[in-house]
Amino acid sequence: SSFTDRRANRFINSLIFDYAGKYNVEALWSRDGSSLFGPENRWNDFGRLSASYRISEESWFPWIDAIPSLRAYASYGRGGTRPGFSDQYETATLIAGGGVTRQVLGNRDLRPEITNEFEFGVDAVYKDRVTAQLVYYNRTNDGNIIGVPVPAVLGFNTQERNVGSTNGRGVEATVNVQLIQNPGRDGFNWSIDLNADRTESRITAFNRSCYTDGSLWRCDGTGLTEVWGNRLLTSLDQLPANLRPFADQFQVNDEGFVVAVGPGNRWTEGMSKSLWGTQVRIENGVYPWGHPLLQRDETGVVENLKIGDFNPDARFGLRNNLRWKGFNFYTLLTGQVGGQIYNDARQYLVANLRGDEIDMRGRADSLKKSYPYYNNSTGVAANYNRWMENFVEDGDYVKLAETQLRYSVPETFLARFAGGGVKGMQLALNGRNLYSWSKYSGLDPEVGSPLRRIDAFGYPFYRTYTANVTLRF
Repeated sequence: SSFTDRRANRFINSLIFDYAGKYNVEALWSRDGSSLFGPENRWNDFGRLSASYRISEESWFPWIDAIPSLRAYASYGRGGTRPGFSDQYETATLIAGGGVTRQVLGNRDLRPEITNEFEFGVDAVYKDRVTAQLVYYNRTNDGNIIGVPVPAVLGFNTQERNVGSTNGRGVEATVNVQLIQNPGRDGFNWSIDLNADRTESRITAFNRSCYTDGSLWRCDGTGLTEVWGNRLLTSLDQLPANLRPFADQFQVNDEGFVVAVGPGNRWTEGMSKSLWGTQVRIENGVYPWGHPLLQRDETGVVENLKIGDFNPDARFGLRNNLRWKGFNFYTLLTGQVGGQIYNDARQYLVANLRGDEIDMRGRADSLKKSYPYYNNSTGVAANYNRWMENFVEDGDYVKLAETQLRYSVPETFLARFAGGGVKGMQLALNGRNLYSWSKYSGLDPEVGSPLRRIDAFGYPFYRTYTANVTLRF
C-alpha cells in the first residue's frame, strides 16, 4: 500500500482593458504554492500579458469593404510545472530477505520547470467568405528536471536537478472558405477548412553527460525528435581508412550494402562457391563473407549517428462540407509531408527470420542470402539489438480519416406519415480511417507519438462503419 499527500494553493489577479473596440490588453498574475517543492521554493510567481489591435476598426483602413475584420495580437506568458512526489526525498528499495538499497538522492532545492512562451498572430475575414489565421509561437523551457548521476561515495544512483533547457517553435495556419453559399434548406452550400502546422523542438542546454534514451540521443543541441542509431555502409567511399587500400575485397550487393567478399570473389558467388559461412581476413580483421559492415569511427567503435527525424515538415487536415436539401456530406483528409517512421516491427520479424525479405523462394542462386546475413549481430537486423538506419522509412501519408452522410427528413413528411408524434428525424452513415495513401511498408503510417513515431507492434487504427437514426419527439 502507499499514501501520498499533495497540497497546492493559488492566488490569481487579472486585469482586462478595452478601448474603442480596437485596443485590448489583458494581464494576469498568479502566485502558486506547492508541497512538491522544498521549503525554500514552495512559492513561485507566474503571469501572462496579451494585447490585440483590431486594425479594420480604424477610420483610415482602406479595404474595409473587402476585409471587414483584420486583427493582430501578441501574448507573452510564464508558467511552471511541478516535480514528481518523491523527487525532494531520498528513496530506497527493500531487498527480498532484508536490507535496503539506496536509489535516488532527494533534492529539496528543486525549482519549477519554467516555460516562457511568446505568440504572435494575425486573423482576417475576406468578403465574409474567407476566414484565415496565422500564428507563430516560440516556447522556451528552462530548468528541466532531469536525473543526474551522483558520486558513488554518496551511496545513491541519481538526483533530480534543474539542469536542462529546451526550445520549441512553430507556425500554425487555418483557412476557412465558403465556396458556395445559398441560404435556406434547399440551397446548395459548400465549405472547406484547411489547417496546417510546422513545429520544431530542440535541446538548448543539457548540463550533464549525454546519454542514449532508446532511439533518442539526449545531448546539448540535438532535436527532441531525432532518431539516433547505427548505419550499414552503402558505398565503398565509406570504408574506414585502414580498409580503403583493400577496397577491391568489398562490393556493394543488390540490397545496396557494402559486403566483404575477399580477393577474387564476387558477392553473387555465395552459393556457387559455397562461401556463405566462411570468413574473410582483411588487414588484421575477420569478416563474415557476404555480410554488411557497420559504420565505425577511427578507433573501430560502432558510431552512434543521426539516422532520421520523426518530425514532419508539415502536418495538415482538409475538411469538406456540402449541404443540399436536407443532405449533408462531410469528409476529412489528414496527413503529413516529411518526417520518418522507425519500423521496429519489421526489424523484429527480420531478426527472427519471419520477415518477407528473408524468403529466398523464387530467387536466383546468385541473389540468395544466408540466415545470419539478416540476424547476426552485424547483419541487416543486427540481431534486434541496435537501432538501424535501414529500418527508417518515409512517413509521408494522406488518410481519408472520416466521412459522413446525413439526411434530415422534412417535417412535412413526418407530419404526414408519423402522425405528428415525431418532430424530427435524421439518418446518418459514418466511416472512419477508411484509406491511407503512403509508401510505408507497415500496416498504418499513423503510429506512435509526434516525438517518437516508432511502429512497435501496436494495433493499427480500426476501420469502422456506423449507422444511426436520431428521432426527436
